[in-house]
Amino acid sequence: CFLSKDSRFFACVPRIRIATKGGLSTKTSTVQHEKLSEYARKIAFALKLTGASNIQFIETEKKEIYFIEINPRFGGAYIASIEAGLNSPLFLLNEVMGDPIEYTGYKNLTMLRYWEEKYEYSMV
Repeated sequence: CFLSKDSRFFACVPRIRIATKGGLSTKTSTVQHEKLSEYARKIAFALKLTGASNIQFIETEKKEIYFIEINPRFGGAYIASIEAGLNSPLFLLNEVMGDPIEYTGYKNLTMLRYWEEKYEYSMV
């Protein structure tokens, strides 16, 4: 999520963590979920958050939604939100420079992360 310092602009990109490794999301998808967006908005405004924040929920199979955590920072998989259209680092620069924040919404996507090991051998 992102909330401007003057509380005039708010947006969030709901994402589903599909797979994790060591606590980091290795597969995540952005989704349209108005209820989560509204809950996140209410929390952000109530806590007077500014800038980027990671507001986490769990949704059960019965569609029950539970708030579990908030991190007032860029989340570990925030690059998925940026790629989807919520470019909070740019929005922060816009605010500092006094430029308007231009946001037209976000697109649905799936981000996959890959790690690759490389080895170097000493020639002794």
